[in-house]
Amino acid sequence: MGKRTAINRQHPTVDDNRIWGVRPSLLAFFLLLVCSYLVFHDMFAHPFIDYDDHTIIVDRFDKYDGLTFENIREIVLEDFPREEPLIVRDLSYLVNAEIFGVQNPKGYLLGNFVLHVFSSYLVYLLALRLYPGGIIPALAGALLFSIHPIHVESIAWISSRKDPLYTVFFLSALLSYMAYLKNYSKRWLGFSFLLVLFSFFSKSAAISFFPVVAAYRFFVERDKRFTLAETIYGIALIVATVLFVFWYSDILKQFGVLSSNSIDVDRNWFIWILSSCTYITFYIQKLILPLQQSTFYDYPASPALFVHIGFLLASMVVMGVYGAYLWRSYTRDAKQSVFLGLFFLFSLVPYLELARVGIYVADRYAYLSSAPFLVMTTFAVGRWLKKTGGNEQVRKGVAAVVLVLIIILWGSKSIRAVTNWESTMSFWQNSLKVAPNRLDPYKGLMRHYIKLFIYSSDRSRGKDYLLAARKVGGSAVSRFCRPDGTCPKNMYRLLEVYAEIEWNLGNAGQAEKYFQQSLSLSPTYVEGAFMYATFLVHQTRYQEALAQIRKIERSANPYMNRNILVDIQKRLLPLVEKGLNSNSGRSGETGQ
Repeated sequence: MGKRTAINRQHPTVDDNRIWGVRPSLLAFFLLLVCSYLVFHDMFAHPFIDYDDHTIIVDRFDKYDGLTFENIREIVLEDFPREEPLIVRDLSYLVNAEIFGVQNPKGYLLGNFVLHVFSSYLVYLLALRLYPGGIIPALAGALLFSIHPIHVESIAWISSRKDPLYTVFFLSALLSYMAYLKNYSKRWLGFSFLLVLFSFFSKSAAISFFPVVAAYRFFVERDKRFTLAETIYGIALIVATVLFVFWYSDILKQFGVLSSNSIDVDRNWFIWILSSCTYITFYIQKLILPLQQSTFYDYPASPALFVHIGFLLASMVVMGVYGAYLWRSYTRDAKQSVFLGLFFLFSLVPYLELARVGIYVADRYAYLSSAPFLVMTTFAVGRWLKKTGGNEQVRKGVAAVVLVLIIILWGSKSIRAVTNWESTMSFWQNSLKVAPNRLDPYKGLMRHYIKLFIYSSDRSRGKDYLLAARKVGGSAVSRFCRPDGTCPKNMYRLLEVYAEIEWNLGNAGQAEKYFQQSLSLSPTYVEGAFMYATFLVHQTRYQEALAQIRKIERSANPYMNRNILVDIQKRLLPLVEKGLNSNSGRSGETGQ
């Protein structure tokens, strides 16, 4: 112990160089906390947003209503919201609810905020591990991470808890592995592996961990000796990743999200490469020049790959420049830059449509990948400033002013973006403004108006909500359907919602038309068939309703559509049977 103490005195750590009597690490954490709070504090007054918040949390309050063995068992073994078996995320909601109350959105948002602050601090530690002594650029990269507008979706949206959560575990696991290579203490490998497992069950995108670790080992620490413990660790990572992918894919298949093959090996890989380049370019552009923030964007998307040919060509140029930068860094032995550049790419791979689950682009997908990109950028700028001529103090002063201006501009942009999440209405209205060529915002806004109608106690106001929903639906039909009334196949969900609106307005004929049109576009659309069957029951057309129910029972996914199947058995089918056995039921049949 005495020798170690003597060595530490001869080679002081970063924290021994105090600033204003405060350790740099504590000062960095405080600055990140303050900057993050200044950007995100308005969100603490926001409610649950009816875009997954209800599906994952509000409709599952009974799963989070106490830190009990029964609730833990159901979360771990039995019930997954949507198609996402993210056990650690759901357990974090359970702890959240135990502390702040199950129906308190402020508590969940506070949890997101705390995780974001820790993520930002881990970005600072990662930068220092790669560039020892580079406190200022490391802090600059972490500050930019903490206030970046592209992260608003991941923090201000309760259901995006998985992004900062898996990032905390991912970066902690990476730092633990780095610590092992520094002192070869096996406990760091154990910590790293455990943290990786937590990251997997926080968000499936954590499967990119092994390639990231391999890149670090090959480019940054390639001169270090391999040990048996590290070899076992690497094999364990590969096995755990493969097993997790198979388990997760099986859940997705049960939900009907994936077909039998998780990865379509027979696809056109040239087209996949082109579309992947456009996705990566989108994130690079958003990280450097954050303009609009939204959950939905018109493009890039592989179906529209050659529609926006200008963006495709620009993507080729951007990826060429990016590849040239990595090659130049490699030839000049700038090993940290190569690692960070690959880290950025590898962490985006899970979002590049390897599995056909309809993923294109979203701000939250860049949460982890933004960390290496921003650190790489700040240190690259720092190296460039050192090479330029002129007075060193002037250069540092100009760099400081530019950094402050960027923080102010990005911070103010993030503050404005937080307002997009102040209500379900503001969320869908902003989504529609950013992505007028996507169907999701139209359908979501229409659904929200219908819910406002359902819960409205004022009949006149309720009708206004329905008319507003009809107006949104009409604009969607005008935009996407042909003059002869034929609509693209992906309109089936929106047309079903349009049918519900006409039904509630008392226009049974129009409702019938849109129900039929929706089901003709997608005959296996279970939710639409269920609403149509309910409509038929209300029209006393019981025989037709029964036919729809039988179709639902044949095509429904027992896992994904379990609530609908339960509702049919407990509510709808008894009404149909009663109607068929009554005079009204027979008269309804006769009238057809």
